[in-house]
Amino acid sequence: MVRKRKPHSYHIVGYRGADYLFSSSQKDKDCRLLLGRVGGILRRIFDLLDICTMKDLFKLNKRDWIGLACWLLVSILIGLLALPVMVGREIYQYKNYHLAKFEWEDVVRYSIIIILGSIINYLILDSLL
Repeated sequence: MVRKRKPHSYHIVGYRGADYLFSSSQKDKDCRLLLGRVGGILRRIFDLLDICTMKDLFKLNKRDWIGLACWLLVSILIGLLALPVMVGREIYQYKNYHLAKFEWEDVVRYSIIIILGSIINYLILDSLL
């Protein structure tokens, strides 16, 4: 038996600048629905790849804090070029030290920090030039 989907029924409230199609309650519902679906998709991807949980991303020991600080400094100096260097380093560690699993948590953490450092790098270069 095929279950038919009910079509979306949006009501137009009126044009008010950026809030032009939905009432605030409808926007809240849509945001919660979208965030719920995105979170569900990410959880499924993490489960399929056996990567990590969100709790693993926030478990930080002293070595992780040092790594985050170092990658932030490197990314402020060289920008986004630090990203492939970091991924290469993680692959090297996985193969050279015969780790039980690839450390996806570190890749995600360091990628976020490298992107943040690259933004700082851009702002510094933009102000100087």
